[in-house]
Amino acid sequence: MPKKPFIRAILASLIALFITIFANFAPAHAEESVAISPMYQNMLLIPGKKTQGTFTVYNPGSSKETSELDITIQPFWQDENNDVDFTEKEDYSQMANWITIDKTSYTLKPNESKEVTFTVDVPEDAPAGGQYVAFVVQSHPKSGNSMITQVFQMAHLVYAEVAGQTTRGGEISGLQLSSFLFGGKITAGASVKNDGNIHAKTSHILRILPLFGDEELFTNEETPQENIIMPGASRYTGVTWDDTPSIGIFRANYIVEFEGVKKELSKVVIICPLWLLIVICLIIAIIIYRIVSGIISRKDKKE
Repeated sequence: MPKKPFIRAILASLIALFITIFANFAPAHAEESVAISPMYQNMLLIPGKKTQGTFTVYNPGSSKETSELDITIQPFWQDENNDVDFTEKEDYSQMANWITIDKTSYTLKPNESKEVTFTVDVPEDAPAGGQYVAFVVQSHPKSGNSMITQVFQMAHLVYAEVAGQTTRGGEISGLQLSSFLFGGKITAGASVKNDGNIHAKTSHILRILPLFGDEELFTNEETPQENIIMPGASRYTGVTWDDTPSIGIFRANYIVEFEGVKKELSKVVIICPLWLLIVICLIIAIIIYRIVSGIISRKDKKE
């Protein structure tokens, strides 16, 4: 065989081998292989008694693969940005030691679901107040077209209250609502601090009306912006009118509620783009100039 065709054949074989290996190791398109319902639940715990809870895990079937699930129990905390952190937090993380789970591993076919049952055995001396735990669910779907195993992770959060001497209360501060905007969207916000030893929910409502008339242009009254504030934590929350027009004068009313405390802020909000403000200022300047020029001209004629 001549040398050149032989070399070409070797190169072609190497290229084909490289493409095959690359295709096998290339990650497949990521598709969720696990889902949880509900994403969180509230529980009331009684010291010295057992309480049972459930949630459902399922394979949505989008990956068309069987999923192997592993469930672990971890304490969690939410910071001021609502990010979940799987770390211990002083007296609020003891619940992770009180839980037994019937089964920690599941195999789910596409579109199959399983109910997860767990039991909380609360000690007699359990501290009153909040306890927070997460059931972290990891799935390990195996792709038939790839040598890479993709791992998906989701969590079911449990906000528990241990009965006893709980303290509730907090402070609403720093209500913000701009009266003048050069552009952008009307946004109202406030900071809420939870001084209690139990999580609590805060509610934020924004209503926008025209300067004249009572027809609501925007309101989230039916679905308020609600956030959970952890014990001893503070959080700032804002509510935005996404369809704010570029020009206009409106009446805005902002209401914040937390643990029986209610604060309200109402303002007239003017939205005027910078270019329009410059034009208005120029027109006013021209009018003033003409008035002053007219007065000076009349004085000169009299003299």
